[in-house]
Amino acid sequence: MSDTENIISEENDTTPEGAESLGDAGKKALDAMKAKWYAERDARKALEARIAELEGKSTPEPGKPDVDMRVLRAEIKAAAAGKLADPSDAYKFLDLDSLDADDTDAIAKAVDELLEAKPYLAAKSGPRFQGTGDGGAAGTKPVLPQLTREDLKTMTPAQINEAKRAGQLNNLLKGV
Repeated sequence: MSDTENIISEENDTTPEGAESLGDAGKKALDAMKAKWYAERDARKALEARIAELEGKSTPEPGKPDVDMRVLRAEIKAAAAGKLADPSDAYKFLDLDSLDADDTDAIAKAVDELLEAKPYLAAKSGPRFQGTGDGGAAGTKPVLPQLTREDLKTMTPAQINEAKRAGQLNNLLKGV
């Protein structure tokens, strides 16, 4: 029940604080507001009952959550965890009225059938990021092997200069 319904209800039809100082016009306005709220509340309850009747569901008691539906949703989410990228997608695609919270095998089978019908809902395997920790900035140039003195004996001066620019003579120049 909302705060407004708690404050102004037919069972608890007390006059709010300060109503005595309103005068006749203020009291009439307050009574008109109460009547409007009662009418709107009754119309809402009638519509909720009609919707439940058309959907073939029983109307849950006001103020009490539909415990069976909460348990069923928890079972579906548990069965879909690790299988679906977003386990709450199972609520959108499965027929909840045809499942029973106590039948975990049927729930698991329904989730598996959903994955067969809509494979794009499946959780991705493996890490999402395939790169390295440097974000690809550090290791972009290929690392060429260091040349030895024997390698230099068979190279032309132009090849030696190119190897030096590429960093293939660093160890030789450092004396390593």
